[in-house]
Amino acid sequence: METFLILLAIIFVPFIWFIWRMLRFTDETVGDDSPFARTITVHWSAERFFKRFDLVFAYLFMSMGMMFFFTGISVIARFPNQLTGFLIMFLFSLITTGMGVYAFEIQARLWRLIRHKRITFESETRQITIEDKDGFVTLTASDVARIEHHGNVKNYKVPIVGFDTFVLTNGNRYSIHDLFLPIDVVDYHFPGVPQNVVPRNQLWYAPENDTPITELCQTAGR
Repeated sequence: METFLILLAIIFVPFIWFIWRMLRFTDETVGDDSPFARTITVHWSAERFFKRFDLVFAYLFMSMGMMFFFTGISVIARFPNQLTGFLIMFLFSLITTGMGVYAFEIQARLWRLIRHKRITFESETRQITIEDKDGFVTLTASDVARIEHHGNVKNYKVPIVGFDTFVLTNGNRYSIHDLFLPIDVVDYHFPGVPQNVVPRNQLWYAPENDTPITELCQTAGR
């Protein structure tokens, strides 16, 4: 009976969690908690950022690297003549740990770009306020000449590193990473503003030529 209950929990607990997350996602993107229904502010804490699903494989590979390393140590300790086995485990350890560290470093670069950012979406006035440690700037559709969607050529919305750049009528440029952008929020807040895709081929990219947030545009800053 206990085994049956354990198996039941293993099957249904993840399923119930998945359904709950889907309901929350719907509520936060198009429901009562979405930027279409009320004013929201998006900010990423370190705890929330580094617990994202995107980092699962980084943690997994680093854990596998440690497992291979200690397995190799165990082999050479028990069987001193099995140097080949130790070297194979050590090689696997280097490869998997390196892959994990590389994936983690990409996320760490993104964290350094967004850690001081706060984006406020005001549903009634359809304004977006971009804040960082030095100041803030508020954008409306009348301030923006065009919106650039930067991302992978085949799938330009890449949550890890994709971003949108708002090019103002006075030439100032302000970028927001996809992590801050709920679904369809750009179209809602900036109706009629021309948009274009800027293809990116490399694994990592960040906004270039952005205007420092302290240089608040006269038409959009406050």
